Amino acid sequence: MTEKNYVKAILRNLNCSSKTRKQFHDTLIQMITEKKEKGMSMAEIIDTIGDPEEVSNEMNAYLSEKNGAMPDFVEPNDLLPRRSSSY
Repeated sequence: MTEKNYVKAILRNLNCSSKTRKQFHDTLIQMITEKKEKGMSMAEIIDTIGDPEEVSNEMNAYLSEKNGAMPDFVEPNDLLPRRSSSY
């Protein structure tokens, strides 16, 4: 799966405003870019972050607890499922 398709698959299933969707898009792109710069393949990145359905479900659960808003102070890794990784 390409970076573009991965991000699109996650965003397609989010239940949020366009502003929050854009924030999450930017966060995902930043995370993926940082992992690629460390030498990770897209397959490794997906394995680390999670499959699109799992990521969007976690994000929707988070947003429903926060009334649909993504606060500016949230760290990107706080929004995604926890996975152990040696990367």
